[in-house]
Amino acid sequence: MSGPNNFEPEFAAESEKFRMDAAKKGMCLDTLPGGFYVEQRTQHAWAEWIRRVVREQQS
Repeated sequence: MSGPNNFEPEFAAESEKFRMDAAKKGMCLDTLPGGFYVEQRTQHAWAEWIRRVVREQQS
């Protein structure tokens, strides 16, 4: 549960935006069971994408 000072991104919407951007950049979008991306580069890019969304919402 998010409190007044917490922000939880809309993961489904952000995932779709990320997948579109990652596809344009030629990243592998294959996933493992549990939703983790097969390629470490893509997994790190997804984590950074979510961090950026949270930072933008907090400022």
